[in-house]
Amino acid sequence: MMETIIDIYELSGNDNNRAYILKYSQVRAWILPASNEAVAMYDNLPQGQMYQYRILDEDVENINEQAKLVISESQMSGFDNGDSFITVTSPKKAILGGKRYLSGMCYIS
Repeated sequence: MMETIIDIYELSGNDNNRAYILKYSQVRAWILPASNEAVAMYDNLPQGQMYQYRILDEDVENINEQAKLVISESQMSGFDNGDSFITVTSPKKAILGGKRYLSGMCYIS
């Protein structure tokens, strides 16, 4: 499976003046079309094609819902540099093989 390099932006500001600011840069991640089984793990997801993301860098402590994942180095077919995804769930934390991962759902924006 090919990794993709992304930048992570989070919403900042108040209700009248919100903007995305860069929180993490050059993060290794997987972004894949979500299976029905993955979508079933979350309640109240919007309709349409969903994607599952997994953050592979342990330096990323957490990201919020509505964070923007922007591809900076696409290493997978189907995605271009600059494509962006909006997270719709708070990430779930998992430990596999002694490494900590964050994973969740997002949609292409």
